[in-house]
Amino acid sequence: MSAICISIPGEPRGWARARASAAAGFVRMHNPKSNDEWRASVQFAAVGRFSALLRGPVVVSIEAHWSRPAGHIGKRGLKPSAPRHRTGKPDVDNLAKGILDSLNGIAWHDDRQVVELVVRKAWADDGGARTVVTIRPEDGAETAGNSDDY
Repeated sequence: MSAICISIPGEPRGWARARASAAAGFVRMHNPKSNDEWRASVQFAAVGRFSALLRGPVVVSIEAHWSRPAGHIGKRGLKPSAPRHRTGKPDVDNLAKGILDSLNGIAWHDDRQVVELVVRKAWADDGGARTVVTIRPEDGAETAGNSDDY
């Protein structure tokens, strides 16, 4: 099986931590709404791309591209002072977590199957904010069968 690329349009988002609130002596945990929206965007882009769940080790590459702020662009194009790399939030681990968790049950059984992960944050100099996820089975991995072994 060759690599499968998934393109998620829009500004990339990191996975926000669960929040806790207390009421009547009980602690309630909940995920921020932004997580649900991001999960839905990732899943929408991925549904139908896989004929079966991947089984075995998986290699994933994530490239997140953000739109440049207006302050980076002058009358003659990109200003020399504009940063080459995007170093702001979210952290790459939070970016990856949301994507990998969202693909459970769509691309693979569980994201613990990911044995190699490369995450890159960049500016979308072509103007199109997006996240591109490339997934491929590690050499020798197969699609899902009847085995409980991932």
